[in-house]
Amino acid sequence: MTMSLSCFPYAGAGAGVYRPSRRRAGEVLRVEPIQYAGREECFTEPFYADLTAAAEDCAAQVLKAADGGPFAFFGHSFGAVVAYETAQLLAAAGGPLPEHLVVSGAAGPGVPRIATGILQADDEELVRQVAELMGSVPESFGHRGLRELLLPVFRADVALHEAYTPSLRGPLPVPVTILLGSEDRLVNTAQARQWGEVTAVGHRFVEIPGGHMYLTEDWELLWETVEAALETPLEAPLRSAAR
Repeated sequence: MTMSLSCFPYAGAGAGVYRPSRRRAGEVLRVEPIQYAGREECFTEPFYADLTAAAEDCAAQVLKAADGGPFAFFGHSFGAVVAYETAQLLAAAGGPLPEHLVVSGAAGPGVPRIATGILQADDEELVRQVAELMGSVPESFGHRGLRELLLPVFRADVALHEAYTPSLRGPLPVPVTILLGSEDRLVNTAQARQWGEVTAVGHRFVEIPGGHMYLTEDWELLWETVEAALETPLEAPLRSAAR
């Protein structure tokens, strides 16, 4: 049976970043983008007050998309934290739970969030800092009209992330795969590996060529790696993520 893969966007993004991948034919997974409030078709909805509110909204979307079938989570950067909190919320409610949690380009929940100064920067300085931290900036930030729409969304997500305190709940009974770009300048290997502490049933770490936003450079490689993670037991070698 094809598994529903709920995909949680990174900071400043919406479900649209994953929607082109819904056309991808796969026997293992089908991409189901999660939409946050305050962007795209949900533009008029207020931003989330905190990560708990985000998790509650996302949990409802996950269960609707799964429609009673098996599902897994993928989240990149800020999206990894939202995915984790959504899984914790489902666990606290007695399930159902994702069969796998794939986190990408993110420090584990236990790593203290440090204020980046982005929230105090003007728009030009914010874009410069994003380029420095991530190694690149979204192409849309270069278009003044789009930038005026997107930067408030980005700031709202960064504010949630910097104020984030992980749920005081036990490890999840869910396997975890940790993905990290080999040239990521925002998250280091030790920070990413701390995701291993959120699971009671095991984890694996996979390095993928590229920087913090490696996925936007090679979506097919990402989905191939995720499919391999879903199909392969944690104790078995994963297919190489290198091309």
